[in-house]
Amino acid sequence: MRDIRKLTNAAKKIGNGEPVLRLRINREDEIGQLARTFNEMEHNLRIDKLTAVFNRESLLAQIRFLKRRPNQGPLEKTQFALLFIDLDEFKGINDHYGHDAGDQFLITVAARLKTAVRTTDVVGRYGGDEFVVLLKDVGAVSDVTAAEEKIRSIVEAPMTLQKHSVNVGVSIGWAMFPQDGRDADALMKVADSRMFDSKKGRKAARRPVVSQRSARDFSAEFHATTHRQFETVPIRKAVPLAVDVNKSSMESVVASKSPAPA
Repeated sequence: MRDIRKLTNAAKKIGNGEPVLRLRINREDEIGQLARTFNEMEHNLRIDKLTAVFNRESLLAQIRFLKRRPNQGPLEKTQFALLFIDLDEFKGINDHYGHDAGDQFLITVAARLKTAVRTTDVVGRYGGDEFVVLLKDVGAVSDVTAAEEKIRSIVEAPMTLQKHSVNVGVSIGWAMFPQDGRDADALMKVADSRMFDSKKGRKAARRPVVSQRSARDFSAEFHATTHRQFETVPIRKAVPLAVDVNKSSMESVVASKSPAPA
């Protein structure tokens, strides 16, 4: 009966979005087989097949569970933060090295994310080259930004792909519960918006900037050069038309004067 209760409680936790530890029921009968099947199904249901971190649905379920979790005391409030992480220029790795190398890159990034956070935190793949980190029990923005910088330094370190050293940058946006939203959708929108702003800022920082002074100098130089070129062009002078009334036809004589030889 004890092992059956374990199975029942584990099934309820999955339905509620709670984290579930692997069932350790070492039996060779039908209950043991059921436990092993349950562990396999739970893994396939919650874990991203490529990166071995939580998948999108499992991540959102855990956010909903934390939101519903009762406060531990009258002075303690449930607080957590989301970090929305997007890999910059990841498409270039796929295009240059191939999709197999791109998959290996994602696997390495996921492993690095897990080492960058606490064991109580959650790392999930949101889709494609986007990841989300769920930081539990954080209430200060300084804690979130410190985690952000740690993640950035670890993930952006070069790695080896096909005997080449490669790396990509990461753009990160964050949101805190309950300050930035009271449900998963609202929190994800805030974190995604901040991530997008971060990506734009990083692109602008890499773009060459031409100062206004340089632009004015270039314009002045262009006009000065053009003026000098017009001054050196020989001027061809036209003579007025001469009409001879004694002849049956009119002759137009146009003489040109060229600069005298030096």
